[in-house]
Amino acid sequence: KQYSDYAVDLSSIIRIDLSSQWVNEFDDNDYIYNNLRQIKELNIRQNLIKNWSQLWIVLDKYFPELEILNVSNSRMNFDLNPSNEYKYVKQIVLIDTDNDCYLFEHIFKYFPNLNHIHLDLNYLTFISELFVDQIKYLTYLSLSDNPTLIHWDPFINRLGMLKNIQELVLNNCGFSQIKLPDQGMLFKENNLKIIRKITFLYKMIQTNCFHH
Repeated sequence: KQYSDYAVDLSSIIRIDLSSQWVNEFDDNDYIYNNLRQIKELNIRQNLIKNWSQLWIVLDKYFPELEILNVSNSRMNFDLNPSNEYKYVKQIVLIDTDNDCYLFEHIFKYFPNLNHIHLDLNYLTFISELFVDQIKYLTYLSLSDNPTLIHWDPFINRLGMLKNIQELVLNNCGFSQIKLPDQGMLFKENNLKIIRKITFLYKMIQTNCFHH
């Protein structure tokens, strides 16, 4: 049998894991993909895909119900904006993609309903207001192992605008202290209200590093 012979029998599966398979392009085979349109999770971690445009084509054409996307351990060039938003995607995993906040700003505006984001092992140096505004439904955010992220204020304090955040993971970042914002008492109180709503705040930092 050929691969396509097996694929037609896979119409009930909901997850595809192609991690570490040396994939460098997606073929354009309707015969295969038409049996995989029900897929909820696509893992293409650690492959050789070079451009985001390659991924946009596949998502647009073949995975209309995708909810989880893992593109970790990849070095992809953001060469083209997608033509559609991916409103069904709830979770995106971009661990070790060698990027800063600028790229994530471009990506996340096409995923308007994300609630879980993993950005560990990148080169984050800042978190912008635009970035935060694009992930307003977020409940889980992991930024661990970004040693270049060294300023709690204003960058981490901006996450106080996320009204639904419950879990924030900040292990092994470059913070020397936790510092509340200086924009006035009302802003500070609102920020603290959000922080108190967080169910889990993971932070590898000394307890005496909390500063007002």
